Amino acid sequence: LAVWSYLRAWCTDPGRLTDRWRTFVDATLELDTEPAIRGFQPGVATITGRSFAVRPERAHYCSQCGREILRMDHHCPWIANCVGFRNHNFFLLFS
Repeated sequence: LAVWSYLRAWCTDPGRLTDRWRTFVDATLELDTEPAIRGFQPGVATITGRSFAVRPERAHYCSQCGREILRMDHHCPWIANCVGFRNHNFFLLFS
């Protein structure tokens, strides 16, 4: 189980921002956006300081991967990947 969980956490995409999100942002003119600050901003889409793109709630930029990750927890050197929305459960099984 540990080896399977490790391989799934390592190989699974952590949940990057998709083109579907970007088209939704472009189509929605009244989307509430605020500049990103340190701390939790519930229910608000934020604007990144690096690429000035709109990102959903709890999405963060990973400097090691160079991309926005949905519900990012951290970048793990053990799996050489971010722990995010799509691989968080596999990471918990592995650890």
